[in-house]
Amino acid sequence: MNVRQSGESGACSEHLDRFFASYGNTKMQKAAMKALCFVVAGDEPMRGKPEGWAAGIVWIG
Repeated sequence: MNVRQSGESGACSEHLDRFFASYGNTKMQKAAMKALCFVVAGDEPMRGKPEGWAAGIVWIG
């Protein structure tokens, strides 16, 4: 599942794709991509490193 955005959100999505390519949990991957979509849809810009956002989404999920 690929969710492509520009800038930090695109990089975050790429980190999630790499993680789930090796982890292989489709249900969790869908939930993570949905969470990323909610974060991207917000008014606030994503601050920090994309890999930090990806790790946080996986950690919370």
